[in-house]
Amino acid sequence: MPTLAEIKALRGVISTKKVVKGNISPVGAMSAELNKNGRYREYNGPYEIEPDDVEQIMNTKDKLMNDNVTIHEVPLALATREQIDELFGRV
Repeated sequence: MPTLAEIKALRGVISTKKVVKGNISPVGAMSAELNKNGRYREYNGPYEIEPDDVEQIMNTKDKLMNDNVTIHEVPLALATREQIDELFGRV
C-alpha cells in the first residue's frame, strides 16, 4: 500500500486559453470624460457659492476642478417669540 506524504507548498501558474471580457471597477471610483485632446474637461463654474432658498446645481460631473468649493455660511438671526409673532401679524 502506498504511503501519503504531506506537501508543504505548491507553486505554479494557472492560465486559461479562453478570452474573458468585462469591466472591473472599484466601488466609489472616480470616472471622468476625456475630450478629443485626451485631457479631462475642466470645470468652469463658480468655486464660491452663496446659500439660497432654492436648490443650486454645480455642473461638476466628470470634470477636473482646480480648487476647493467654498459654500458660505447661512446667516443666523436670533429672534424672540414676540418678534416672530409680530413679524407674522399674530400680535
